[in-house]
Order: sequence, then C-alpha cells, then structure tokens
Amino acid sequence: MMSVREQVIDFLRKELIGPDPVPPYVQENGEEILIIEPPRIRYGAGILFPQASTVENTDATDEREAVVLGEEIDNEGPLPTVEVEDTSRGVTDDISEANDDIINLANAYCPSVMGFSCFLRVPESGFSVSVNAGRYYEEDREIQRKDEVVIRPAYYRESLNSEIHVPATEVLGTENRSCDIQLMKDGKRTGLILNIRNRSTRKADRTSNQFLTFSLINDKRVSGGRINNKDCFFQVTFTVKAKDGSACFIPYPSESFYPDIEDEKSKNLLYSNYRTYAVGHGCAPSWLETEDGMASEISADILPSYEMKPVVPARFEDIRLAMYDMSEYGDQEHLTDGLRTLCDKYEKWIDDQERIARTSVTEDLKETAARHVQNCRNCLERMQDGLNLIEAETRVRRAFCLMNRAMLTQQIRYK
Repeated sequence: MMSVREQVIDFLRKELIGPDPVPPYVQENGEEILIIEPPRIRYGAGILFPQASTVENTDATDEREAVVLGEEIDNEGPLPTVEVEDTSRGVTDDISEANDDIINLANAYCPSVMGFSCFLRVPESGFSVSVNAGRYYEEDREIQRKDEVVIRPAYYRESLNSEIHVPATEVLGTENRSCDIQLMKDGKRTGLILNIRNRSTRKADRTSNQFLTFSLINDKRVSGGRINNKDCFFQVTFTVKAKDGSACFIPYPSESFYPDIEDEKSKNLLYSNYRTYAVGHGCAPSWLETEDGMASEISADILPSYEMKPVVPARFEDIRLAMYDMSEYGDQEHLTDGLRTLCDKYEKWIDDQERIARTSVTEDLKETAARHVQNCRNCLERMQDGLNLIEAETRVRRAFCLMNRAMLTQQIRYK
C-alpha cells in the first residue's frame, strides 16, 4: 500500500505528465484513451515538441480538436495586450513590463530536447540506455453522451519504450565526437533520436575520464502553424547505465562561485558528503549512488522528488525539562538542574564534533569546521551565563519562572 506521500507524487505525475488511464477509456493493452482533451493540452510536462514549436502554437487547435474541446475555433486573434489609463510613471512601467512578458512568451520555443551531462569512465561493455516515451494517434470513437451515442475524435496512446545498446567505440574518439541513434518502432523511424556527444578535451585519452552529454531529441518539425499531437512525444524519460551493470559515473566537479564567503564555505562543509553526478538540460537528473563514491545509473526525470527528513529533537531519558518544574510551582532548589545537565551533554557533543573535525574532515574544510565548533562553544557559553544569572539574580529567577508559567498556562488552555 502506498504512503500518503507516494499517493501525492503519483497523483501529480498522472496529472501533469501522464499517462492516466481511467476506465472505461483504456485499451486492451492497458494504455490510455483520451477523449476530453488532446494530449498536448491535457498534459503540461514531459513533452518533446517538434522543433521550432512556439508557446503560442500550443493553444492553436484544428477543427477536430475543437470538437473534442467543445469550443469554437479562433486561432487568428491577436495576442492580448494590457491597456490602462496612464496615471503615473510606476503603473505605466508595470504595464510595459507585462506586455514585454507577453511578447517574450509568444516568441518562446517549446522544448524539443532533454538530456544531461556527466563525467564517467567509459565501460568496455558500452552503455545500456532505457528510453520510455509514448505517442498518441487519433481515431474516431463512439462515446455515450447522456441519452445518445456520438462520434468523437479520441487519442490512443502507443508505448515507444526501447532498450538501446551503445558500444564504447561510439563515444570514444576525437573531441566533440557525436553519434545519433534513431529510435525504431516496428522497423520504422519514430522521429525520436538519442544523441551522445563527447565533450572531453583533446588531451583526454581512451582511458581517462570522459565528459559526455546524453540527449533525446524530437527530430520532427512543426508544420502548418499548428502543433500536431502525432508529432509530439509524451511522458519522455530515459536512463543510462553500463551494460555490465558496473558503476561508471564519477562525481561532477563542484565549483564555488564565492569561495571566500563564510556561508559558501559552510555550505561546502555541510554538504561535503553529498555528490552531484550530472547536470540536467531541460530535466532533472537523478542517480543511484554506490558505496565507493560512484553512480551506477543516471536517469532524466521531469518531476524529481526528494524526501526531506524532519528535524527531530534529541530526547534524554535522564533529563526532565518540564515547564511546570521550571515555574514557581517547581522545586526552587533544583530549578536549573535539568538545564545544567543539558549544557553538560551539549558540551560533550561539541567535543565529539571537534574530534570528528580533526580526523575526518578534508584539509580544505578544517578551518570552516573549526569555526563551526567555536560557534557552538559560543552558544554554550551564553547558555551557561544565562543559568548563572537565573541562579544569582532574584528578579531574573522570578522572570524565568513566570515565563514558564505563562507558556504552561497557554499550553493547557489550547489542549
């Protein structure tokens, strides 16, 4: 049974990318049938459009699509503009920017390629590339509408899933070497091309690390001013791995744009154990990492997901930190005992982190690690100073007790 999180992700994938076969509109092979909207309008992501397709063209419908959508055709109307009374310079500037956005949107091209770049050691067995995609063909279908049966265009999904073997010799060789592999269906070209480009420098030899870009390209071109559904590829993803299953992908070189800024150094320390193995182009790459600091496969994903682990506070069975005990109702002689013990445990934790920083952190991060440890000791010192004030100053002690009483009263009220 799927968790709530998995159900939400599954719903989003079906809604945004597809496919989402819903009975009774399902083919015998399990593939979906769309009857409400054409696929390029039904789905908003994971589509490779024919080349030179503009955003403006995505909403242009033909007569048969208009029947499906139940609308009148009006594809010749001008782009909308924003007109307001020129009352101030600020408002005019905002409207000008809005019109500029509309113009830029009209001139924008829809994606016709997706891929990722990565560093790797080319395996002798070559690569295995798993491509998942679909296309839709149109056929008339009888559809029940209230008390009558009507004929409407329907869109039937056809799977184009394919497994491609790429020999190592295809990607090794001269600088900027490129190879195109046509995806076939029933012995015919589909128009979807797997392109592999070697971007390694001339100094790189066959045994050194290579810099490759893997891409899926829609080789078709838009025609007639409209985008045809049959010329688009939907639910496009692909995965690359060594044919023998070995881990061949190495971490992507990391580069700090502001290496002298403390926040940047802290980020590099905190995420030093997290490696990047690819950079996406029109998609988000994900990977399977092995224990030896390599990756065994990289996938191009349109809707990436990552589970953020909750920040859970540490619990100590031997420490009681109850607001009741720290209010005026508690034992005043032992008011701060629990907090003193907490400080002692915090100090021990800091000592452990300092030992890790000396023995496990790389040389370039040792200075940053020492700064983090010192920041922790500064916090500990403030905590201890606060406890000293509570124990030494009557008014401070009274304020501390009233604060805990107020929080306790509020908690009880809202329970």
